[in-house]
Amino acid sequence: MKKPVLFICIILIGFQSFSQKSRDKTYFLLTDTVFTESSYCVLPDIIFILSGGWGIDFSSHGILDSIVLFLKKNPILIVEIGCHTDFRPIPMTNDTLSQRKAMRIVEYFIEKGIDPKRLTAKGYGEHEPRKLEKDMESRGFTFKKGTLLIPEYINSIADRKEKEAAHDLNRRTEMKILRVDAKP
Repeated sequence: MKKPVLFICIILIGFQSFSQKSRDKTYFLLTDTVFTESSYCVLPDIIFILSGGWGIDFSSHGILDSIVLFLKKNPILIVEIGCHTDFRPIPMTNDTLSQRKAMRIVEYFIEKGIDPKRLTAKGYGEHEPRKLEKDMESRGFTFKKGTLLIPEYINSIADRKEKEAAHDLNRRTEMKILRVDAKP
C-alpha cells in the first residue's frame, strides 16, 4: 500500500511540469484529472545506457513506472513521447539520437502493459529549442522565465559551466497528449 504513495511523491516532487497555459504550450501535471489535447508534461531526466542496445538506466525506472501508472489510470489518453537534444553535433545525428531515445521509452511502456496503439515516439533533435515556462535552475545557475535556449543565446554565455547548464535544459523528454479518446 505504501508504494503508490511513494509514486505520488515522486510525481509531485520530481516532474518539472505544472498546470499553466503559456504562450506556446499548455502543460499538465500527472495528478490532473482533466486533460487537453496537445498539452505537455516535461519529464525529469531519463538516463540512457548508450552502449549495448540503448537500455534505460535502472535509476530511471521509478520515473518511468510512475508514468506507466499514470497511463494505466487514464486509459483514454493517447500520447507522444518526444525527446529533444541540444544543438551540438554528434557522430550520429541529433535526430537519430532523440528518435532512438523516444522509441526506447515507448518500448519500456509497452513492456509494462501499455497498449502500443496509445503511444507514439518522436525524436525532435535540436529543432525545438526550449522556451522556459518558469525560472529554472541547472547546475547552480538560474535561467529566467521566457528565455529561449537557441544557439545564439547559449553561445553568448561566457562561462563554460553555465553554457553546459543551458544545454542540459534543452535536452529533455516531453509527454504530449495527442488525443483523449482511446478505447480502453
